[in-house]
Amino acid sequence: MTTALPARRGLRLGLLLATLGSQLGGCRHAPSPATPPASAPVAAVRKLPLRHAEGFQVTFHAGWKELTLLRSWRGDGVAETWWLVPHGATPPPSAIADHTIRVPVRRAVMMSTTYLPTLVELGQLDTLVGISGQQYLTTPAVRQRYDAGQVADLGEGAEVNLERLVALQPDLVMTFDMGDPQYDHGGKLREAGLPVVFNADHLENTPLGRAEWLKFIAAFYNAEDQAATWFDRLERDYQQLRERTAQVRRRPLVLCGSAFSGTWYIPGGGNWSAVYLADAGARYAWADNPSTEALQLGFEAVLARAAAADWWLHPAAEPTTLARLLAQDSRLERFAAVRAGRVANNSRRMRAGGGNAYHEQGVVEPQVILADLVRLLHPELLPQHRLVYYEPVPRGAAQ
Repeated sequence: MTTALPARRGLRLGLLLATLGSQLGGCRHAPSPATPPASAPVAAVRKLPLRHAEGFQVTFHAGWKELTLLRSWRGDGVAETWWLVPHGATPPPSAIADHTIRVPVRRAVMMSTTYLPTLVELGQLDTLVGISGQQYLTTPAVRQRYDAGQVADLGEGAEVNLERLVALQPDLVMTFDMGDPQYDHGGKLREAGLPVVFNADHLENTPLGRAEWLKFIAAFYNAEDQAATWFDRLERDYQQLRERTAQVRRRPLVLCGSAFSGTWYIPGGGNWSAVYLADAGARYAWADNPSTEALQLGFEAVLARAAAADWWLHPAAEPTTLARLLAQDSRLERFAAVRAGRVANNSRRMRAGGGNAYHEQGVVEPQVILADLVRLLHPELLPQHRLVYYEPVPRGAAQ
């Protein structure tokens, strides 16, 4: 849980939980939605079962699949469809050429590090030929392939190396757009004739919803059954933990978020970060706010709600100490959680370059993140659990 902003490309900013809501507004080139002609209906064989993800669907037909993105950062409700057709097979009459992807994919470019753990789990890492932002990599197997020269780094955001990307001749370029010209590049890639597919896992508002997008990636490898088995296992573990916390009598009050340039960025109560807290048996100080985006607040507004909070989570976008935080703003001493030393950050598996496994492997390990939170907030429930993504913030020194 951090804020709503997903750590795309490991987004160095975790972006200080900033301008998020998982969705950033702004103007940019919007890809033209592709929808099948109304005159060519084809009977569906079945749909891929989804229990939590709301942003896509996969429909299986005889000899091909139809993958539909149901939402985008634009919030206009316009669907976009891709046709997944086996190598050598003839696409259906409804298929649009630049939205037809041959499967299973043989050469893939992944423009967010959050997609990489799924390739590892599905045993498809050898198809990866390009990534964005290698300095943020936290998945060891991908780092090893990059260091061996088997994977190219294509740069970040709008500065992506288009010439190098085209030279890779990928079957699939999976990316995302958030409405921010500094980072968005989907339109640029599509104009170059690349097989672009948009992934919108960052728009989901629950941890399990975000994780279920592993099935989205699996569809390009005909690995739906393998992905379903994996997801069933992590979902079961997550729900078992949630059932345990449902019985707790005392639910600690939690502040989540941090300040940047004088403004606090606090996840709204409808954000997936808030869902984590509720499932961990906590009371979130902004649970009554339905926003799925980040609330931008002043210090006094945060203090008014969270001065008595039992815990403060995500105080910074990098490892820190209480002394350092207090040196930046001595008023933090007014929070009970700071005085009691009950402050924790999701920085245990963070790289020096800014990459954070919480935003990479953690996306498909919501059950582990939830276990970390339960261990912090209700240690009696998981006395043997060792923290994986979280760490207590030490008192330490300012420097």
